[in-house]
Amino acid sequence: MTAAAVRAEGLAYSYGPRRALEDLSLEIRPREIFSVLGPNGGGKTTLFRILSTLTSQHAGTLEIFGERLPAATSRVRSMIGVVFQKPSLDGKLTVGENLHHHGMLYGMSGTRLKDAVSASLTRRMNAS
Repeated sequence: MTAAAVRAEGLAYSYGPRRALEDLSLEIRPREIFSVLGPNGGGKTTLFRILSTLTSQHAGTLEIFGERLPAATSRVRSMIGVVFQKPSLDGKLTVGENLHHHGMLYGMSGTRLKDAVSASLTRRMNAS
């Protein structure tokens, strides 16, 4: 039997007192196609952020290709691809915060990420 590409058990995530995910469990096999449907505010984006390693769950367990998150975040990022349906800027974040999140998707962190964001912001300001 093929190991799950994604296995989640009891995932939970809260924004303060508001629960975005509560006791979510799922298993997705390799090459399986799936979708997540629900109303606005139903936790779809939060789940995507957790699965794409942009944030960590507050409770529960999550494995992607057998790697446990959040402990194996770097290894998981090297194995997954993220393709956004629409422009992937978050209007609630500053330009610098958006650059920071996208840099994290590409495995950047620490001083390297901070310097790259700073350089990008400086180039943009000089081009104006």
